[in-house]
Amino acid sequence: MDSEDEPITYSSEGLNETLTKLSISPNPEANLAIREYCRKQVHGQEDPWLQKPEIPTPEEILPASSDEECVELMPNRIEGPWSSKETYLRAHYELLREDAVAPLRDAVAYVRNDPRMVDSQAVSIYEKVYMTGITFAQTGIAFRIRFSTNRSGKKIVWEYSKRLITGSVVALSPASDSFRSKCVIAIVAARPLEGVKQEPPEIDIFFAQPDDANFDPHQEWIMVEARTGYYEAMRHTMTALQRLNRERFPLADHICGLDPDVDAPDYVKESPNVDIQSVIGRADEEAKINLLEGWPDSPTGDLDKSQWAALEQILTKKLAIIQGPPGTGKTHVSVIALKILLSNMQPNDPPIIVSSQTNHALDQLLRHISVFEKDYIRLGGRSNDPEIKKRTLFSIRQNGSAVTVQGGMYGPSLRKYKTLVTTIVELLEAFSQVDDGTPLSSELFSKHGLLSAEQCDSLAKGAKGWIRPGAEEDTDPLIAWLGDQVVKFQVKYTTENFGFDEDEVDLEYEQLKELEAEQGIEEDDYENLKGQFIFLREALCGLVPSSLPETATLDCLRHSDMWKVPLKARGAVYDALRSQLKTVLLEQFRKLAAAYTRNCEDLRIGKWERDHLILRKAKLIGMTATGLSKYRALISSVKPKIILIEEAAEVIEAPIAVACLDSVQHMILVGDHQQLKGHCAVQDLEGEPFHLDVSMFERLVKNGVGYVALSLQRRMVPEIRRLLEPIYGELQDHRSVLRRPKVPGMGDLRSFFFSHSWPESSDSLASKYNALEAEMIVGFFVYLVLNGVLVDNITVLTFYNGQRKKILKLMRNHPYLQGQYVKVVTVDSYQGEENDIVILSLVRSSIAKGIGFLYVNPQPIGMGSFGLVCSAFDQITQQPVALKKIMKPFDSSSLAKRTYREIRLLKYLRHENLICLRDIFISPSEDIYIATELLGTDLGRLLSIKPLDSKFAQYFIYQILRGLKYIHSANVIHRDLKPTNILINENCDLKICDFGLARQQEPQMTGYVATRYYRAPEIMLTWQRYGVQVDVWSAGCILAEMLRGKPLFPGKDHVHQFHLITNILGNPPDAVIEKITSKNTVNFVRSLPSREPRDLSTVVPKDTDFDAIDLLKKMLVIDPDTRISAQDALRHPYLAPYHDPTDEPVASGPFDWSFDRADLPKETWKIMIYSEVLDYLNVDNPADPAAFDPSTPFDPSALEREFSEFLSDSGQI
Repeated sequence: MDSEDEPITYSSEGLNETLTKLSISPNPEANLAIREYCRKQVHGQEDPWLQKPEIPTPEEILPASSDEECVELMPNRIEGPWSSKETYLRAHYELLREDAVAPLRDAVAYVRNDPRMVDSQAVSIYEKVYMTGITFAQTGIAFRIRFSTNRSGKKIVWEYSKRLITGSVVALSPASDSFRSKCVIAIVAARPLEGVKQEPPEIDIFFAQPDDANFDPHQEWIMVEARTGYYEAMRHTMTALQRLNRERFPLADHICGLDPDVDAPDYVKESPNVDIQSVIGRADEEAKINLLEGWPDSPTGDLDKSQWAALEQILTKKLAIIQGPPGTGKTHVSVIALKILLSNMQPNDPPIIVSSQTNHALDQLLRHISVFEKDYIRLGGRSNDPEIKKRTLFSIRQNGSAVTVQGGMYGPSLRKYKTLVTTIVELLEAFSQVDDGTPLSSELFSKHGLLSAEQCDSLAKGAKGWIRPGAEEDTDPLIAWLGDQVVKFQVKYTTENFGFDEDEVDLEYEQLKELEAEQGIEEDDYENLKGQFIFLREALCGLVPSSLPETATLDCLRHSDMWKVPLKARGAVYDALRSQLKTVLLEQFRKLAAAYTRNCEDLRIGKWERDHLILRKAKLIGMTATGLSKYRALISSVKPKIILIEEAAEVIEAPIAVACLDSVQHMILVGDHQQLKGHCAVQDLEGEPFHLDVSMFERLVKNGVGYVALSLQRRMVPEIRRLLEPIYGELQDHRSVLRRPKVPGMGDLRSFFFSHSWPESSDSLASKYNALEAEMIVGFFVYLVLNGVLVDNITVLTFYNGQRKKILKLMRNHPYLQGQYVKVVTVDSYQGEENDIVILSLVRSSIAKGIGFLYVNPQPIGMGSFGLVCSAFDQITQQPVALKKIMKPFDSSSLAKRTYREIRLLKYLRHENLICLRDIFISPSEDIYIATELLGTDLGRLLSIKPLDSKFAQYFIYQILRGLKYIHSANVIHRDLKPTNILINENCDLKICDFGLARQQEPQMTGYVATRYYRAPEIMLTWQRYGVQVDVWSAGCILAEMLRGKPLFPGKDHVHQFHLITNILGNPPDAVIEKITSKNTVNFVRSLPSREPRDLSTVVPKDTDFDAIDLLKKMLVIDPDTRISAQDALRHPYLAPYHDPTDEPVASGPFDWSFDRADLPKETWKIMIYSEVLDYLNVDNPADPAAFDPSTPFDPSALEREFSEFLSDSGQI
């Protein structure tokens, strides 16, 4: 018998021998590229980010201390070059990991803080989670779990729900712990529809780490899932970024260094003669051109001048960037370029790689390519196109002859997989038997050394007198010994009738299907795991008296005669035996599971070795942007030279960066950054200061790397094209659009807008629809048809599936349209399509007191510390306002408390230099909207454009300190003072905004360190308490920035930040060090080299006023006890031109913080919030009379005129 086929025992003595037998013996390397890629080891001396595992660790999701909850992030650098490749990759890795991990970390924190909470917009909670079986798949050991969805409070429509789709990351904790100290991470392995639609629902999960796996069928868990983000889409990109740090990074000079001098690819330099004419010209024009010596001046074929220039860029630049506004034919140019590249390929050339953001767009591109090239392969995902489906790797593998790899890993790994399955099944045999209502056998306990031979003999002897006549002689004596001291283990799941109140649709249908397709799971494995399945069962558990201590139970186990154990204690003794048995088996199981996991990786390598032989013969391989990361090892093995990425502006930077394989010589990016952007799961990472949503395409274009923009559009009539002029000012019309016939029934109209105030509704799936708008659209559709327009020539677009269904139903019931196919689709499924007439149904028109009704034309302007902020227009006052939306504030007690705090603060704090509350209302969906006055810009935006004149800096710091004096007199600390929270209008009026962090940040909220530059030393030094002085420090940093034109302490992390502070201000005095409570922090501070304070005149311009420097010196003092106060700072000589004690009011009294110490249920907070809102709306709430004194000590008109000119020059008004 071959040694690999020998039976393997699972006894603890033989376990190490088992694992040794399973180690794969050396084989001839069938594919070094794939094996080396997959087996590159992480070295301990590497940076921490390079050592992070693919799946988040329990420590990331459940930090052990509040210090670990504070996340230090390096922003994406969108202006100027990166300092190094390593810095670039690290920044993008850490931003991407935060985007991937933060939603689950926050979801777990919510549940940890409020274990009884129900589902919210941020978190889904599943209770009564039990292990019911194991599937031994070739991708891992998948545990089947059963669970309850009662905390959703709604019926879940699984067909339309994003909940628990394959690839989602979840966190589990023993129900008795509820994330207080224990957390394990798992990935959803499969969510078969028939499994989740049953009662109770079931799915399969992979534990992230073998050491976390637990087969105990009696262990109850609670499981948490974040409602935002999708880990599967990012995990492979993060791994690829780590690997790219260890590889050569082609094109790094341009991507990281922004080198604008882009030359030809190396393969073009080696063989520059290319046949272009035979591809796009006449068949008889087979002249080759030398790409290095010159490009023909005149376009050939049907290309216009901009397309001809784009084609030159593609063929002659190793980094080619093509921007294509709507209708300009960017895909057409891509296809022409690919046709040329494919026709000039040499027999041994590697395949060309093409990629698109979505499966739909990829299929469209491959459809064009298939016209002239049949030898292509689609990799990963699923295709709905019948012809493209024939060219998927799965179909080619299934329909072709079996591929054998000499010395490949698949055969040996498959044999070891079968051996491991057999071994684990035998190990867990006792827990996978048919439920016959009997306890675990005494033989099993004896086998694992938990019952001695003497104890087993005593059981057998004593049981003889208890065996009934006619009973089988081999009945286990433990049954007689236990008697009635065991009970059947049962979990009762109640089927709640939630009526028609169904769970909200997480995504519209096409978006959900796109996410599912992005799994890249081959069609034979999709949503079902293949492999041997065993049930996990344990029929009985012991009756344990509440009065019996654990020590007494353990004492009973020491009896050599088991019949001397008191009857009432036997249930507890049986449970102790069960527990010890599971501990023994679990240790062995986890070792085998670790070997199983390693073998699954070898199986994957073996499959890729086979797939490599298929792929290397293709001329072109297509995949989505996610596939570029997921299949990077396989793609790298064919050593591609050319990669073309369409929709490149829709993808955040990292997935494009990792496409720079070592072999790549030529990268082509095609997209339109003015139309679409990348998307982040964590909104705080979009825009300032992190800019994770900025694509590589947009960054390179805006930093001067050469690109070609297509400029002649062939899709829209001029009237429609002119609507896009604010975005595409240079877009021209092709002559073909000038000759379009008139639309029957529309006269000379080419575009038509219809505005209404008909209220919207939600269907049973909570997808939006507008019944009256739907009726109007159907009527208009019929009108066009009656005027002679063909039904096929009209498409109705909408953003919502609910509206799509409403319109379709009306059309199918209409006598003029019955039996005809009408095109009514959602926008997500229409990317890249076109038609003669498009009717767009926008649906949204909220009821009174909703966005879009009382307040119209909302435009996002940023994120506050606690919600989305938009500008809008108040139709009653006819004034612009800023609207802050706090989403789902009643989902947890902590959110509700924070909302209550902000409303109370805004109602109480009334001062000319603080943002003024204008309105509060609560929407029907229980989002809260806070309307405040709208100012033109913020100080951060101004400082990013041009330095401030010293007189503006002087007036602005006066207003900041005037506002702080009032805030501090009310016993309030702002805590988040920074330039972007300082609003300014053209009259030089300044107002402090965003009081979302005016009290200590809640422990469960992620601590993004965007405001590090302005953070006071005492916060960094982890003092137990700090006061209003932290705001004075922040104001000092802002004054320095206004004087310098750049931040004074731009730390990369908190350690670097503190080094920058001590470099200028010197070491902290002993009085400061004595107040530090953290021993580690004290050690760090004392380890700093000795530094003397520098003269602050050396860090500001030479012509800076002496008094300005003196005030700065008093504000930037490390010891807060000697730092100047806001009130004293106003008296400083530097502010004498504006200082007037009679016009610098204080609050009428301290703000009442008594509620902040209350730990109330969210229902109580909700009542309190409604009370505050009603109080504001129904009672005249005059401003604090102390805050407004009409007298003013100076005439600001001259300064206002100068500042208005400054804003105009800066492009801010």
